[in-house]
Amino acid sequence: MPIYLDFPTVGLGNNLFSLAAGMQLAANEDTELLILTNQTKGFSSKVLNIESLYAINQVIQYLGIQEVNVDESKAIRKAFQEQRLDGVIESCPYCFCDFGNRQGNSRYIRGYFQNPEYFRGVFDLVLSAVKNLTTGIEMHFNHSIQIRRGDFEKPRNRKKIGLLSPRYFKQILQLFPKNEPINVHSDGNFEEILRTINMDIALVWVEPQTSILNSLRSLANSELMIISNSTFAWWAAALGEFLGITKVVISPSIWNRESGCSSCLVNSTWINVDSLWV
Repeated sequence: MPIYLDFPTVGLGNNLFSLAAGMQLAANEDTELLILTNQTKGFSSKVLNIESLYAINQVIQYLGIQEVNVDESKAIRKAFQEQRLDGVIESCPYCFCDFGNRQGNSRYIRGYFQNPEYFRGVFDLVLSAVKNLTTGIEMHFNHSIQIRRGDFEKPRNRKKIGLLSPRYFKQILQLFPKNEPINVHSDGNFEEILRTINMDIALVWVEPQTSILNSLRSLANSELMIISNSTFAWWAAALGEFLGITKVVISPSIWNRESGCSSCLVNSTWINVDSLWV
């Protein structure tokens, strides 16, 4: 009996975590993973919704995972809501929880599942898929910084998730020579970022690529990477290391200002810096 995976948002980074966890669970239980048709909600930007949805669907199709049609997806969600279908909805994105024994029944799962313990066995498989879907991005950067803005700037998200302060980036950038160019990857406005950082250092804007997957790869093609508390950046750092390109990752020590257990996202090989919030 299959496992039905329902994505929590249409953000690419978040959904890569969910997909990897679903794949690992299906592999552990020697059963089929099926994807419920994604709902276009989770971000205010419709363009981002469409691009992120297309990107995760590219990965799903590349891996040969079947997606359930719209009507059946609605029926499965309804069956779970009416307690006619067993399921798991996470209580914390960062705390590993054993899914338990499904005893041969189909199950519905939904969550972010961002603890690496959920997907260690399929991690390289997912990274390999992203690698092979982005082979056309050949640019190479010595030093890159990823600054997450976008919906993190909203008051609710600043309080709940956390928007990193300019002080977080400045304390790292001040260690670099002034004439060493730092390539900026961001969903924010470059002029605003220049005003916010306000340092005598060479910041070079990197234009977004033709797709979100390609933008992920362009950041991954960096030897040294300074990242925000962004799941997009987390996967870029992981991909860069997988490709053998990224040698140093500098990340915040806490990824969610309300949750100390979000430190599980900091890889043991990375340099972690105190998270300073706006």
